[in-house]
Amino acid sequence: MFDAYGKIYRYEGFTGLYRGFWVSSVQIISGVFYISTYEGARHILKQQNVNSNVRALAAGAAASLVGQTIIVPFDVLSQHLMMMGVNGREDKVQRIGSMRCAFRDLWVEEGLKMFSKGLSARLIQSATFSCSIIIGYETIKRISVNDEYKKFIKW
Repeated sequence: MFDAYGKIYRYEGFTGLYRGFWVSSVQIISGVFYISTYEGARHILKQQNVNSNVRALAAGAAASLVGQTIIVPFDVLSQHLMMMGVNGREDKVQRIGSMRCAFRDLWVEEGLKMFSKGLSARLIQSATFSCSIIIGYETIKRISVNDEYKKFIKW
């Protein structure tokens, strides 16, 4: 790992270590949609009198679906930016100069497929992970509340 850092720093400078950082920061937006979807789905399912564990599983899966669908295109773009060589060196692979150029190149090469590259695998992984984390979270939350306060909480 240190070897990779050294080579990137040597060939691209300090900024090379952060190539693709801004496009990756879109994950913050994905997190907002994840939480909003999770809470919204739980609320809707509660109105339908769905069991709380099933509610947590379904809401976690729905939240993963929304979050990953938003983030995958940005991950593809970010990875493309990070992996495309060094700008301005004839002996190296040419680096794409900007997010706009990377997007244009990906669009020309792959068209609409660029938005779903690896999406199915990410959805399966994320939904599975999310469901297990949410079940754990909901279980710990219920165990952690003192008995005297349980009557004030709307599960």
